[in-house]
Amino acid sequence: MLNKALRTQDIEIIIKMGFFIRDLHQQIELLHSATKNQGSLIVYRGQSMLNNEFEMIRNSKGGLLSFNNFLSTSIDRQVSLSFAKMALHNPDLKAILFQMEANPAFASTPFAQINNISYYSDVEKEVLFSMHTVFRIGEIEQIEDGVWQVKLTLTSDNDEQLKKVAERIRIEIGPGTGLHRLSQLMIKMGKFDKAKEISEALLSLASGNNARTTATCHHQLGYIDEEKGDLSNALIHYKQSLDISLTYLSSDDPSLVSTYSNIGSIYKKQDDLNAAFEYFQRALNIDLHASNPDQLQIATHYNNIGLVLKRQNKDDEALKHYERALELKLAHLPARHPSLAIAYGNISGIYQSRKEYPKALMYLEKTLEIKQKSLPPKHPSLIVTHRNMATALDGLRRYDEAIQHAQNAVDIARCTFEPDHPEVKENQEYLDALREKL
Repeated sequence: MLNKALRTQDIEIIIKMGFFIRDLHQQIELLHSATKNQGSLIVYRGQSMLNNEFEMIRNSKGGLLSFNNFLSTSIDRQVSLSFAKMALHNPDLKAILFQMEANPAFASTPFAQINNISYYSDVEKEVLFSMHTVFRIGEIEQIEDGVWQVKLTLTSDNDEQLKKVAERIRIEIGPGTGLHRLSQLMIKMGKFDKAKEISEALLSLASGNNARTTATCHHQLGYIDEEKGDLSNALIHYKQSLDISLTYLSSDDPSLVSTYSNIGSIYKKQDDLNAAFEYFQRALNIDLHASNPDQLQIATHYNNIGLVLKRQNKDDEALKHYERALELKLAHLPARHPSLAIAYGNISGIYQSRKEYPKALMYLEKTLEIKQKSLPPKHPSLIVTHRNMATALDGLRRYDEAIQHAQNAVDIARCTFEPDHPEVKENQEYLDALREKL
């Protein structure tokens, strides 16, 4: 039941069995510590796997493979092979025999032989790995009809790729309790329903007892609802987070910046532009007066305010904010950073609306150059850039060049969307209209 809960991320069971998970992990660690001076061990695991999952592993040779459950393996190859063969009669499954090499002295995850305590000790000769074991994928070959053997090597704490991946995830997820960080991880993976389930469970545990945790949970739930498009509930959670935070923080506390900014984002999406401006400005004011200001975060605030001002048809003020955002980004980012493409694109939009096509084209060329060097050739983001390039060139009566960019927009749209999608139709209609001008 526990492994099924871990595989399917059944949050209710995981929370209820938290004490058991912790105890089992500690037992494995204790047994593992007694074997650290032993040499490498070869163990096996036989299982079925969906065809598409197996293809992903075949295409990832040399990469990393993680198991998020407690992993049961055996020293006996034949026992594991018999488990693998159970999948042979199902065309949707592949029979997989994992051959795993693990050195207890360098293992990134504890494991232990449990012959003396396993229920099936006489049969399976079991070796149990703790959760989140990470292996490097080696050779993959078909060893007999329908059975594939995949060689894996347990990673060490010194594995450079694993260290980089782990560090990047730690930075993206940020601080917090185990369950809060799990919710953050689910968000990064796009599993918003699971993230919401975790955050709601945390909220029920914290309500009335811990104001900071309660505020954090509401903020997390607000972000999840915003990502799911439920703006009304997102705003409710963000406001509750802010109200609770203000019971123990001053209104200009730096930790409130993200809450102000997120509330501003909701109001902008709801077309309440005055309220959006107010909250974006609050976030900017706090960061401007910070002892160690994050200049790129300040650039984001200027950009957000510029977007609101543009929607309010205050182009002169919007341009000033966009230019300030660009100035900060140029000072703190590489010359071809994707964030600069956004800044150049926003400025070009102001000049385009003013029909100042030479200036619009200059910034659009910078936008296109960065996108073409940082994105795949058919990335959907290029559609709007080519379309805007075509519009600027159209305004300059450079129709041949305009048609070329309009054609690019159509080609990418056709690669991205179905033939009857509005993006395809609108770009094709514009291309046809340009051709009539020749």
